[in-house]
Amino acid sequence: MGIKSRLSAIAFSATLIGLSATFNAYAQEAPNAPQAEQTQTQEEAAPSYDMAELQALVDIDPATITDRAELNANFLQVIQNIDVYYASPQTYENAPEGFESTEAPFVLQSLQRIEDYLDENADVNYVDPQTGASAFAWALWLAYEVDRPDIVELFIENGADSNARMSVSAPIPQAQQNAFNMIFGGRPNIDEDSIARGVTSTDITIIDHAAIAILEAQALNGGMVGEHSSVNHLRTAANIMAQILSDGATWEDIQQLPPALEIGGVEVETLFSTLNDLVDTSSAANIFYEEGLITAQQRRAHIYGDTETRDIARNMTEINTEVLESIDAPLVDYPDVPPGGPEPYTVQAGDTVWDIAGRFAPFMGDGIQTHEDAFWAMADLNNMTVLPRNNVMRVDENGATTVGLTPEETVLIPVDPRIMIGMGSAPVVSNAIPALLTQHIMDVAGMNIMEFNSKARTIIADLVEANGLSSPNELGQLFAVDSEIIIPDIDGESYQPVSFSKEDVMRSFAERFTHNFYEENASIDRIFNEIAQLNGMDNIQLCEPENLAEDERCPMLWVPYKNDTYAHFEALVPPTDIDPERRVHLFVTEMEGYHQKMATRAAAGSNYALNPNVDYSQFHVLADAVWAAHVQLGPDRGSRALQILQHPENPLRDQIVFTSSMHSVFVGDPRQGRGILDDAVAQNIRNDRSADHAPIENIRASLERMEEASPILFQAIGNEFPYDGRWAYDGNDLHSGRTVMVGATGTYPTRGGDAFAIAPYSSHGADLCFRLPSELGEQNEGTSFATPNGAGVYRQMSEWYGHRLSFEEIMAAAMMTASQETPETDRRGNLNDVTYRTNGAGMAYNERCGAGDVDPTIWNETLKEMVELKAGLTNPGDNFVDFIDIGDADEIETLDNGDSVYTYRIEVPENLTLGKLTFLLPQEAGAHSEVMVRMPSGFEMVLPLSITDVVSTSAFNYEDVQAGDVIEIVTGQPLGEHATFVLRGQEDGNAIQALRNALQDRGILYESLMSVSSDGTITSDAGVPADFDLSPPVPPMPEEEAPSDNGPHP
Repeated sequence: MGIKSRLSAIAFSATLIGLSATFNAYAQEAPNAPQAEQTQTQEEAAPSYDMAELQALVDIDPATITDRAELNANFLQVIQNIDVYYASPQTYENAPEGFESTEAPFVLQSLQRIEDYLDENADVNYVDPQTGASAFAWALWLAYEVDRPDIVELFIENGADSNARMSVSAPIPQAQQNAFNMIFGGRPNIDEDSIARGVTSTDITIIDHAAIAILEAQALNGGMVGEHSSVNHLRTAANIMAQILSDGATWEDIQQLPPALEIGGVEVETLFSTLNDLVDTSSAANIFYEEGLITAQQRRAHIYGDTETRDIARNMTEINTEVLESIDAPLVDYPDVPPGGPEPYTVQAGDTVWDIAGRFAPFMGDGIQTHEDAFWAMADLNNMTVLPRNNVMRVDENGATTVGLTPEETVLIPVDPRIMIGMGSAPVVSNAIPALLTQHIMDVAGMNIMEFNSKARTIIADLVEANGLSSPNELGQLFAVDSEIIIPDIDGESYQPVSFSKEDVMRSFAERFTHNFYEENASIDRIFNEIAQLNGMDNIQLCEPENLAEDERCPMLWVPYKNDTYAHFEALVPPTDIDPERRVHLFVTEMEGYHQKMATRAAAGSNYALNPNVDYSQFHVLADAVWAAHVQLGPDRGSRALQILQHPENPLRDQIVFTSSMHSVFVGDPRQGRGILDDAVAQNIRNDRSADHAPIENIRASLERMEEASPILFQAIGNEFPYDGRWAYDGNDLHSGRTVMVGATGTYPTRGGDAFAIAPYSSHGADLCFRLPSELGEQNEGTSFATPNGAGVYRQMSEWYGHRLSFEEIMAAAMMTASQETPETDRRGNLNDVTYRTNGAGMAYNERCGAGDVDPTIWNETLKEMVELKAGLTNPGDNFVDFIDIGDADEIETLDNGDSVYTYRIEVPENLTLGKLTFLLPQEAGAHSEVMVRMPSGFEMVLPLSITDVVSTSAFNYEDVQAGDVIEIVTGQPLGEHATFVLRGQEDGNAIQALRNALQDRGILYESLMSVSSDGTITSDAGVPADFDLSPPVPPMPEEEAPSDNGPHP
């Protein structure tokens, strides 16, 4: 049943101030707050050392050692001591700022000493006779830890046996122990203590060690900060594996680990069976391919799914429930979400279809005139066969027949699209009767509420005495249905006793719904009669909390509300050349539950408003586990269903739209999916990251994958303003050219009255704003609801125009006609003008609302014009995308105050109309400056900030650039080596260009380089430099001092 839970919080009326408030003060007691859960952590055991002892061993010149056994033992110990030094917290406790252990004198001396031992012919295949520790295996882990694969090469050159087998017990290298902690931690009967006690194995091979190192690197991938990122570890591990295979080892040398490998005496299942099985991420697939370990076909399979996934995607010709089930896409069904959607009804004992149909008949729509019409409509909707005497029969998929209805089963009831059948909690007798009594006393005594309140204490005392009670605590005895209440004399006047019936209580219940009843201005009597018929007056049970069991709730009553979920838009005039075969599917991807249902209702409502004939079978709600896997694991390791739906070879991908407010993150993102944080916290996280931080290569790989797949995604921008500073959302599914970041507009109370404005919480980085929908007379708050609203509008436009226009062309019409007249309101009710700046194409842009607030009616009419313009083009330009490595700065200028300005110049490869641009701009830890981009037109923009150093923006949309033009990126700190510019646009002669020119000719677009205020004021921006900060931010605060996340999330 579609419970409208917020109704339970609506007060009966102002008259509750009187007796009910007094009575409730005695009768109600606040529940105790649950105690916060307490968690305990234990410090992990870590190696410690005596530095003098370590140094003493390194100081020994192997040329002075004459005993071979001593030479080999010392050789192994020098290797092991580097691991002890590198892995111990003791090394870092008092280290100076910028300390890198791999560059520490002790490590450098030890590495040199290893070479000295090799010069003295130390045995590279030496195995400690007591522990089974292998010099080659330890050297392999040392090479992995310090990212020096040349160490393995050196050992192989000196005769190391890549086919060696050994038996090993504790100790093991710290990195190997870490690998087992991550790989096996949390498994039954295995804990970190048992792992720390050591790994015992028989017949383990060198290639086993290399494979385990690869597993650890992928488990860490993105999780390490500082001198040696796990991407480098992964590259090192892959290189080591390639060397060992080249030296004669084979994959067959890898053990099927059980029973060979045991941890703390517990056997562990097989880790892997083929080299291909080791690949776990996009970046790993790229690195393995570069090292020659997997083929191009295997690399592509890891990034986009296996051959079967590709073939399913390639051959997809339709999308329906059966197809989605076949590709493991679990769906959630909300049949009552669309306007006119059938209402699920839970059958009660004694219910018949005939009785239910009679109760709901007035709410089934204009086509239902009689009780019999309603009965047949229910039978049709539920696939029932009608039997004599209005009985029904159903046949299930197995051929079994059921006659009549079964208690607790669900049947569907057709509903008029103008009505939303919901539920409200039955009136609480002990609240309703005091309110009725208060109103009765005011009526008979001719008092208003102020007069009543001034005499309430006396009236209550007299009421207690008149009814033979000993104190106000006993007033509750009077508050029962049909209980006679003696009214005391008031100001010398006498009054008749009164009692309140079930109907009286229900009339007070009906009064709650005057503002959202399905008929405007309906009387209380009309509302009461409708609710009474819908629920059956004899069946209605009032709520008496004192008679409820501890886990029982008040009974729920059906209520016919006004359906206003589509009131924010008007029906559009469709084009005349619709392709009847084109079907565009919308996937709602939210956390399961009320939020997900509301988001789906927003999408369905907006579509119904625009096109009442919309087919709701094209709306799908993905179970949250599907998108959560995508968010947590990344597109290459997440849901198979999403791999298929977003596959670049899926011919239907232009007919698939996703809407989401679940912010996805890069593997290793320190926020772990929490979204944008408080400005200061975000600045600390970003400032702590270096240009070679692990996620950078993952980000680049993810950008390439997302660009090739380019799913159409409408993503909520977030609800953190003003606490977010200028931080934009930056997850790995947000940076294709077909992601639309959505801000919210709505109606808000201000000091000057209600005003339509940008939502006071809508964050930075939006491409467009869509208005918020409503339900039951209340605006749904959060960009989470503006986003499916916008996705629903796009879905309809794509269905009508997608056979003629591309995604980019359809969205260009929306952006060029969006309104800049919407002001903003803050959280204190102040209404402020909003400033937009126009780029070289005259396109307006504001960081919180993008191009402005979308008007579907104007959008629709503009698309009709665009279709005609495109039909007149001889050779419309194709989409263009290029990933450009930014490289070194072209100019470094030192200012008088000592600051430096780094300018990077990117030459445009061909004539383009620009689209959405993406910038991957890593900088060194503690040296993250703002970044300004300057276009050939002279338009400058300071990019929003990003924790992951990747930003996409539509601020430069639709500017024309020519081959050879230069786009400049200006920073106050140098960019890292992986800095990338993703240049997108349309080749010359495109339809977007044609529409832009037509709108410019009619004065609909602004002139270039202007400031446009929401109050209509326009001033020139030409020659006004962008204001950006060249200096890096202040050093990060200690973690405990960082402020908490202040803003609500989408």
